Amino acid sequence: MMKSIYISSCVPDGGVWRCGFDGETLTKRDFSPVGRVMYTAREGDTIYAVSLEPDSLDSFVVQAKLTDGRPGTFGGRIRTGRESCFIDVRDGDFYTADYSSAGVTKNGARTVTHTGCGSDPSRQEAPHPHQALLSPDGRYVLVCDLGLDRVFVYDRELTLVSQADAPKGQGIRHLVFAPDGKQVYAVNELGCSVTEFRWSDGELTALRTTPFPCAGKSYAGAVRLSENGDLLFISLRGDDTIAVYAREEKGLRLLRSFPCGGCWPRDFAVCGDRLLVANERSGNVCTMDFYGEIKSEISVPAPLCVMV
Repeated sequence: MMKSIYISSCVPDGGVWRCGFDGETLTKRDFSPVGRVMYTAREGDTIYAVSLEPDSLDSFVVQAKLTDGRPGTFGGRIRTGRESCFIDVRDGDFYTADYSSAGVTKNGARTVTHTGCGSDPSRQEAPHPHQALLSPDGRYVLVCDLGLDRVFVYDRELTLVSQADAPKGQGIRHLVFAPDGKQVYAVNELGCSVTEFRWSDGELTALRTTPFPCAGKSYAGAVRLSENGDLLFISLRGDDTIAVYAREEKGLRLLRSFPCGGCWPRDFAVCGDRLLVANERSGNVCTMDFYGEIKSEISVPAPLCVMV
């Protein structure tokens, strides 16, 4: 069965590529111009794209309707913060993490701004929200702040409910919920580690932080789980590898790591028993199995997000 995959391209004449995927091979189908797309999200038959203005870090969100999987024209531009690098959507409400303006924004209309700094003067001189992710039940918005080593938990109106910290200097970037909704895994960009949390009704409790081996200076990128939840995957930019962990009762156990098929694996998605890896600096997206064998490859300028 052919599946539609959406890949964002963050270049001045970029946009969203729709690709067909048959479980083995990615094939380009359609291109919808937007500009410098940072991230995409989908709800039903609507795709939301958060993008940068052509000549600044000012950001905006646009939408497009899908017809048989193909996006129509993106429109309805709504301004958000500066360098908005993530978007999530539920019930027609969208939330962005605004990296350079230190905030999280709902529908471009309501913003909460973080304050403070972290322990790394070069990367944590200010707050840097990097992800605004809705909880599986849709009641909460979890915001990873790389500059503060903290996850903020808000309700849907952006009222603070709770917060939890990763170890200092780790640079918490993105998180993913386990299928049962009780465990959360957060990847730390600066520390190249994963912090595991317990989740219960709007509260995170830090359990442990697991470093992963790096051959050189690397920055963690994306974190994903296999569809059955047994495996955790991390991308490492610099080493340019994918690390694979087994989820066990006592924590994570490294199984293997392998080359990502390009340079700077900023994002990837899990689709069945395949990984779709977006290599930002080499401008390619690779399909590979869970052992690193490349099955297919396409060229996309500066791919930043893969949405299944």
